[in-house]
Amino acid sequence: MTKINVCPAILRKLRENSGFSVEELARKLDVSVEKIIKVEEGRDSLTLTQIKNLLISTKFLWLPSFQKIYLISPLCQIID
Repeated sequence: MTKINVCPAILRKLRENSGFSVEELARKLDVSVEKIIKVEEGRDSLTLTQIKNLLISTKFLWLPSFQKIYLISPLCQIID
């Protein structure tokens, strides 16, 4: 399964700007609170499906294009 390293600061910013606690985001992505904490600390990664659900849950997809480019450019690195 392909995992994607998410820039910890960007993940935290998406979560905070959406008004989600770590617990709420964990429930939305169907992962443990510990997983979200580790990803936000840069010690774990998310799957492509989890990234998609993150972007949908945080309403990222409805941001204007210039804001998407600003947020997504440092967002991820794909690892196999």
